[in-house]
Amino acid sequence: MMLENPWKYLPQGADYVLPIDAPFVAAHNDNHLHSAGEESESKAQDRRDHLLQFHIPPVPFLGMFNAPVVLLLANPGYADSDVAYFDRVHDLAIESAQSDAGTPIYPILSENEDEDYKGWWRLRTRELAQEVGGFDELAERLLVVELHGYHSKKWSAPLRNFPSQEFGFNLVRQAMDRDAIIIAARCQHHWFASVPGLRNYEYLIPALSSPRSAHLSRTNLKPENFERVVTKLKSGNSTGL
Repeated sequence: MMLENPWKYLPQGADYVLPIDAPFVAAHNDNHLHSAGEESESKAQDRRDHLLQFHIPPVPFLGMFNAPVVLLLANPGYADSDVAYFDRVHDLAIESAQSDAGTPIYPILSENEDEDYKGWWRLRTRELAQEVGGFDELAERLLVVELHGYHSKKWSAPLRNFPSQEFGFNLVRQAMDRDAIIIAARCQHHWFASVPGLRNYEYLIPALSSPRSAHLSRTNLKPENFERVVTKLKSGNSTGL
């Protein structure tokens, strides 16, 4: 069963925090700030790099909810250049988050000409795009789900799941029901703990050769898995391969 998308209630401007998440993300940041006050400056700066950023729209997922291939990540990163990027794609980002069925992955669409953020995604999906007829085709056939949607410079797992995460977990359960190929690129153990049955799911690719890079290349997926993913993307059907 598809849950109601909680991101429908995302504010249209900063702070971009869901009301149901607000106390939990605040506690998450408070934990890092409190620890930073007790450490050396270098360690304190590292702690601050883990703070969640609320002045740009969250990215809890990208892509169509019924996509035949699903990529699982941690959370969207953050760089100073992202502020200008999300100013340009603000409406696309909000539309994507609030959709009932998903939208094509806007960072790789040809019409989105930003070279920084788009470049990050295109670099990691270029080989798949070449196989399926281009980035615009891939944008409609791949679903990316983040463990949570809030940006940070560095990843740290919430000590308690944010309420909004349940919607992402449900997207993964729906993908399992339709026999999608699921690539657990990052935070595998968190995903396995949050989505029962995922660890032993028949069509799971449990890891990349280099999870840190998240490149969906032939080398990083491994050739046999790359071919499985390409075949699935091309077929777009509901039977895993």
